[in-house]
Amino acid sequence: MKRQVIIIFTVLLVLALSSSSVVTAYSNFSVVFTDAINGTTRWISPIKEDGSLDDPIITSKWNEARSIGTSPHVGVDIGVDEDYRIVAVAPGKWEKVTDDSKYNTYSLDTDVTGLYCHYEHMSYAVGPQDDVKLGQYLGIPGKYAPANENINVHLHFGAYNKNKMSGRLAYRNETLYRDNSDWGNGRYLDTFSKVEWGSGSIARVTISFSGAGNGHTEKPSSVKIYYREEGDLAWIGPYNMTNSNAYQYTYDFSGKVPEGTTVQWLVQYKRASSNIAMYCPAKFYKPGDNPNVSGYSWAYKTNTVT
Repeated sequence: MKRQVIIIFTVLLVLALSSSSVVTAYSNFSVVFTDAINGTTRWISPIKEDGSLDDPIITSKWNEARSIGTSPHVGVDIGVDEDYRIVAVAPGKWEKVTDDSKYNTYSLDTDVTGLYCHYEHMSYAVGPQDDVKLGQYLGIPGKYAPANENINVHLHFGAYNKNKMSGRLAYRNETLYRDNSDWGNGRYLDTFSKVEWGSGSIARVTISFSGAGNGHTEKPSSVKIYYREEGDLAWIGPYNMTNSNAYQYTYDFSGKVPEGTTVQWLVQYKRASSNIAMYCPAKFYKPGDNPNVSGYSWAYKTNTVT
């Protein structure tokens, strides 16, 4: 039976206490990603400069492999300074995230049920408010972080399923900005912008990173696919995908499996500057290189070859 996309969520809540009894947000293989939220939400930019909305450079994309902090990244870093002002991307309730004492994080409980926007590293934030208006001033970006992290002023910005750091699941940012040309219609925010099925047998993904000068033109160093027939437990692969057009990579199942076969598939990709594997659909913080040796479920697409 043909089925729609299946996402299996295995939520592992890891509450690690430091010597100061501060709850940390993640540990290896905590589930921190979830599926895309409705793209028609159409948020505005969270940043204003000189009184006007601005779309500054994205210095670290969502789901991007990094050498510091969470990797893959669970939000986007927006390169700003303290001359900028932070505003509400949607109407909602503004409040401090109570389980965070490291990053000065505030949460905007939006008018969409189950959708919270987190603003991290703020140097100043207005007090809690129950009725925040779209575009309302909320504070100033900063570099608030643990003392051992040498960071520049920026705003970590993301969409999550709760107003807490612990156990939160990160929605894709790209879907919220598909009508924003200054952010590449969302592509500048996420490392992958599309996971598609076409022509009855072709798996297709669109992937890019922030390259030199933050032009978002860096291609992945490798893009490989794992798949299995529906009902099987073991993944086979990985097999190289073809760079078919610009930042688009494809794999044709025609001739690989009989017509009428329902396959489940996921894509592993890496960048030249890091050996950390990233996946689309996104699933884990610091996933291993092989889904067959992980004790956790993986996100995947399900399609029938015709």
